[in-house]
Amino acid sequence: MGQNYSSTNQLIIIGSIGAPFGILGWVKVNSYTDPKENLLKYNNWLLVDHNTDPLMLAVSEIKESNGKFLVLFASIQDRNQASLLTNKKIAVTRDCLPKLATNQYYWEELIGCSVYNLLGQQIGIVDYLFSIVANDVMVVKNHINNKEYLIPYSFGNSIININKFERIITVDWSLD
Repeated sequence: MGQNYSSTNQLIIIGSIGAPFGILGWVKVNSYTDPKENLLKYNNWLLVDHNTDPLMLAVSEIKESNGKFLVLFASIQDRNQASLLTNKKIAVTRDCLPKLATNQYYWEELIGCSVYNLLGQQIGIVDYLFSIVANDVMVVKNHINNKEYLIPYSFGNSIININKFERIITVDWSLD
């Protein structure tokens, strides 16, 4: 189906594979990029899951249908092969991504960071982020009090500082 790929570069998840579409090997693809079309800038995707090594597959063709992407990989011939890709994440190596300006971060860089408020209290660890119309939101899980905090990702408002080297985010947020 493809060739195995190994790299010392950190992999960045940019999307995921959905269900097969039709009988010719097409799959539905979910983009995690903003804008979603940025996913199309990369020709060779690494497909990853928890059970196997990353698999590099060349994108043969891409179509857009009802706001979703449909993808055909060069080595996928039919629906049965396509179904084996369902739920795999689409990744690229970090060095493929463009450099960001100061105070800009890829979401992947924030996941796992410790979050403290202005009083020095640990709120928790960033579990994931998501977008809503108004802004992005950090989901911070606290394993001590078993609470989940939804903190707007708004630099200068709720987000005071990000130290990516120490992996600490300081927020204007209370534990209540």
